[in-house]
Amino acid sequence: MLFFRLSRRRPERAKAMLLGGVRHALGPDYDIATHFTPRYNPWDQRLCLVPDGDLIVTATGLDLQVLGGIELSVDGRRVDPATTFNYKGMMYSDVPNLASSFGYTNASWTLKCDLTCKYVCRVLNHMERLGWKQCTPRNTDPGLVAEPWLDFSSGYVQRSVGKLPKQGSRAPWRLYQNYARDIVSLRFGAVDDGVMEFSNPRSA
Repeated sequence: MLFFRLSRRRPERAKAMLLGGVRHALGPDYDIATHFTPRYNPWDQRLCLVPDGDLIVTATGLDLQVLGGIELSVDGRRVDPATTFNYKGMMYSDVPNLASSFGYTNASWTLKCDLTCKYVCRVLNHMERLGWKQCTPRNTDPGLVAEPWLDFSSGYVQRSVGKLPKQGSRAPWRLYQNYARDIVSLRFGAVDDGVMEFSNPRSA
């Protein structure tokens, strides 16, 4: 978290630290300027760390698919994920009973996925305890500003940005990419937060 914040606030210093490590590993005669100095700053794209400096990380050219490409519909109406706000990094506005795991872009992927799974269990236990059958995040904040879900310049993100849900300008619709903050919110925050709507809809 410290290095991520340093990269955002003082990118030139973070870049110098990274290049210093590369120079130490490869020696003073290696052409680092050509092969290890990208046009973007650290953490503008996901940073690959190789503990022993003995691997080559290749570009993938992948295309992101929201929810693996499945089609969503609510009450017979198709839902485009790009028109939704993402709730706490796991659910979609006005889509009931659906959660997905999406990890951190600035830390271990599984840290956020673990928090997400535990939070979903908290929601399910709350619903079972009170007899609810449906939970739906609802945006009733007229001042909520839509922002891109991910702020990465990576090609695979930019190619798919139009398909991704939006994040909001404030919680619980904002992705903070901050593990400590998410522990407080997802492990200890209220499940019935005034945004999540619990109901027992009648069967059609």
